[in-house]
Amino acid sequence: MAAMRIVPLFLALLLPALAACTHGQSADGAFAYGAEAYLVEEQPGIIEAHLRDPLPLAEASLIDEENQSVPAMEITRERVLYQSAGAPWPGFGFGIMGGSSGHVATGFGLGIPLFGGGGSETRAVNESIARFKIPDIDRYNASWQRWKIRLVLDDSDAGRVIEMLPPPPPGDGM
Repeated sequence: MAAMRIVPLFLALLLPALAACTHGQSADGAFAYGAEAYLVEEQPGIIEAHLRDPLPLAEASLIDEENQSVPAMEITRERVLYQSAGAPWPGFGFGIMGGSSGHVATGFGLGIPLFGGGGSETRAVNESIARFKIPDIDRYNASWQRWKIRLVLDDSDAGRVIEMLPPPPPGDGM
């Protein structure tokens, strides 16, 4: 029976600890790095690849199924500063726990940041957009899954290459 009392106490202590662990994470995902590509609806035959990374985009190309490369017709770059919030706000949580013995326990927790969590943090991120003109739309529509987008990132100190699938053609069901 003593174990039944320990589980709610454990949950009551665990939830504030988890709430305190959220320090430094931005709720709006401002520090999320990544790349995505899509077809521009207003301009048929145009692909835009958006990239958010610490390194700037140096080159971009659309590569077809025969390994023919089409350079981006336009690349725009912008260095953006993001600032995270300082200390987390107090929070609360609710937990339910069950086991194979059929016992179910519930618990509430209140998270109160004791030391303020430090100041805010600022990060610089490169946001780049590469625009491609699809050279043959019918061929692209028939074989787009064998095409790729190659993004070359470089700042003279470091570099890397990202390759990804281009977006599916309209009406492809994806």
